[in-house]
Amino acid sequence: MKETPGKHIPQKTIGFRQKIPGLTTPLRTMCKKKGRLHSKVKKGNAHWQQFVDYQRTSQCALNRAHWQYVNGTLAQGIEHGDQKPFWRYICNQKQDN
Repeated sequence: MKETPGKHIPQKTIGFRQKIPGLTTPLRTMCKKKGRLHSKVKKGNAHWQQFVDYQRTSQCALNRAHWQYVNGTLAQGIEHGDQKPFWRYICNQKQDN
C-alpha cells in the first residue's frame, strides 16, 4: 500500500524557463516579491494597496525591458541589413492565446 503513491503520483516538477529574453535578475526578483505580496493579500486584505502599487511597478519594468529587447534586436537587424529578426518577431506575435 505504501509503494502505490510513489509509483502512480507524478513526482517531477517543472523548472523555471531560463531563456526568457530581457528578464534580468532584478526583474526576476521583482516578480518573486510580487508573488509574495500576492500570497499575503490572499491570506488577508491588509496589504492590498502595497500589492497593487508593486504590481504596477513590476509590470511597467517588465514592459520596458521587453521593448528594450525588441528595439535592440530589430535595430541590430536593420544595421546589418537582415530582415530575419523582424519577421521572426512578427511571426511569434501571431500566436493565439
